[in-house]
Amino acid sequence: MTSWPERARGGKPPQEFGRGEIGRKLFHLCTPVFLVYYFVDPHLWIGLRKEVAVLIVLGIFLLGEAVRLWKGVLLPGMRTYEKQRVSAVTWGVLGLSIAFLLPFATSFVIASVLVMAWVDPLCAMTRRYGGYPILPLAGAFGILSPVLLFLGSVSIYSSVLLAGVGAVVAVGVEYPHVEFIDDDFLILMGTLLVLQKLAYILEYL
Repeated sequence: MTSWPERARGGKPPQEFGRGEIGRKLFHLCTPVFLVYYFVDPHLWIGLRKEVAVLIVLGIFLLGEAVRLWKGVLLPGMRTYEKQRVSAVTWGVLGLSIAFLLPFATSFVIASVLVMAWVDPLCAMTRRYGGYPILPLAGAFGILSPVLLFLGSVSIYSSVLLAGVGAVVAVGVEYPHVEFIDDDFLILMGTLLVLQKLAYILEYL
């Protein structure tokens, strides 16, 4: 029978927080900067709609990733296993592109991006140093509840329910070791889809 620390790792290998890993975590924490998408003019200064710009950036990333995988190249900051699979950055760009381009509620996208950016590193830290899964669940709830309450058109009771369910989903989808899909994508899309669907259901209760 496996011990709680072994189960808490979710089958993932423990991470060594060297210089490369610290750099990855810092980049991760800065991901919400891309939420500037919601504050720029619909038509960028180059004459393109911002949706088209997102598609162009996504296409460039996917093409570059295909070439990287074909050549078997590891770029600085990448983990060894990313030599044979789509990188975490590309999964993150894909998730952000879907979130921006499909008709999700803006408040749900903002909340889900913040959870993906800040709770995923917290999961890694607490697996190594203790506090998993209580601290990640508390962190996710602490992010989701005020964002949904102040940016979303939901009541305080609905925001608490949405935040609670969203926190469980975010930490739950991060838990297992999924070989070919990065947990950044799973956290972002899992949280976002659940928030959108549950809010739709609550409207009719």
